Amino acid sequence: MIQLIKLSGDTILLNEDQIKYITFIPETKIFMMSGDYYLVKESGPEIINQIITFKRKLFPPMMNLQEVQNGGWM
Repeated sequence: MIQLIKLSGDTILLNEDQIKYITFIPETKIFMMSGDYYLVKESGPEIINQIITFKRKLFPPMMNLQEVQNGGWM
């Protein structure tokens, strides 16, 4: 889960796997698979970085991109 701050100042935890899409109107609006949405203070890149950081904790990379491109995955 990722931690975000709503425009009201409340902190929320969101299941990043349930995010359907994100728009910028100019605030960040996160639409969930359930149909709910949240207006948050974080920018798109901040949210993406939080998701990447969280996923890396769950699934640590076994190789870097260069190793994969050089055929190290075979």
